[in-house]
Amino acid sequence: MLSLRDQVDESVDAAVASANQVLGRLAVINNEVARVENTNGQANSLRDERDALLAELSKYVDISTVEQRDGKVDVFVGSIPVILNGTNRGIQLKRTANGDDMNLQLVLRADGSPLPATAGEIKGLLEARESSVNGAMADLDDFAANLIHQVNLLHSQGQGTTGFESVTGVTRFENATAVLNSEDALLAFNVKHGSFQVHLTQAQTGQRITTNIDVDLDGIDPTNDATLNSIATALNNVDNLSASVSASGQLVLQTSGSDFELSFSDDSSGFLAVAGINTFFTGKDGATIDINQIISNDPGKVAVTQGHVPGGNTNALALSSLRSESLSDLGGISLTEQWNRHIEEYAGRLGQARSTFEADVIVQSSLNAQQQAISGVNSDEEVINLSSYQRAFQGSARFLSVVDEMMQTILGLI
Repeated sequence: MLSLRDQVDESVDAAVASANQVLGRLAVINNEVARVENTNGQANSLRDERDALLAELSKYVDISTVEQRDGKVDVFVGSIPVILNGTNRGIQLKRTANGDDMNLQLVLRADGSPLPATAGEIKGLLEARESSVNGAMADLDDFAANLIHQVNLLHSQGQGTTGFESVTGVTRFENATAVLNSEDALLAFNVKHGSFQVHLTQAQTGQRITTNIDVDLDGIDPTNDATLNSIATALNNVDNLSASVSASGQLVLQTSGSDFELSFSDDSSGFLAVAGINTFFTGKDGATIDINQIISNDPGKVAVTQGHVPGGNTNALALSSLRSESLSDLGGISLTEQWNRHIEEYAGRLGQARSTFEADVIVQSSLNAQQQAISGVNSDEEVINLSSYQRAFQGSARFLSVVDEMMQTILGLI
């Protein structure tokens, strides 16, 4: 999608450059028309060339014209002149940063005034970029974000064939002291009031200690609401486990030795998925989605089971059925249904655009035919007219010749 947007940007740049070339030629022709006609000459061919350039310019942007007394034509986009008194004021694209993207706006090159173009190739490309390309990217990002979060919510509560001796959360928290469900936390996904369980299993004895970590976000006592730092403190109080927040804002968990394995379950808050602990995916949208490097390096970390059942596959089955499961976060539809709705929407828009294009082609052909009927030249008709004019000239010349002979004869008789 990024490459498609780049292609549209290149097309917009090319269209603006072409329109500027036409404006430059129009300014020159304008001055030539005024020069010729102000010296009592006829500038018919120059006017025809100017009309052709105006027609070409109107393909790029909608224009209106006003002819001045000296023969020059002022050209307007909306109420703003792009050619005034024979001077080309030019057009250009103004780019302003908007997150990872750039906003494009057509403006007057002379002073940066926005040009209210309502039709033409440039307007069409800018609308296609915003509504179609950026719209499709936004829908894709939305779907990818839901896929990432829903998979991670399940995966973070399961267990793989091997546990963790240490693990660092993927997510970099911007503000470790901010309440986790507040805007100040600047998190891509939501953390809810709830809790999760941390398990420490001693490999030598098989003994497993389970600790419940509360994520207090009920808002009753804001001073006790959970932050990343408070969660790290609660985890640090677990025997044989140390927890800290790194300088980059990541949650770091470390067991007291290789004899202990760390695992997780029963997360009703979604904290583990948001923090990037025991997750399958990393990223937050279509551009950043990726497989967690921990899993890439050790497939044994894929959380295939729940309840620490050796050889179990309950979590793998839950992940597999996620594609068709109705999700409350998606308004009761599944991930597959969400994706299908996006496809159906764009298929409908594509069909409508195709129908509109075909109708516009018919209208254009009809208008061209009407224009040719008024301004076009019928060669057969013109040949007949030319022959008639030639015969009339020959008749007039013969008449004048006879009159001249008669006058000479009369004068000779006198």
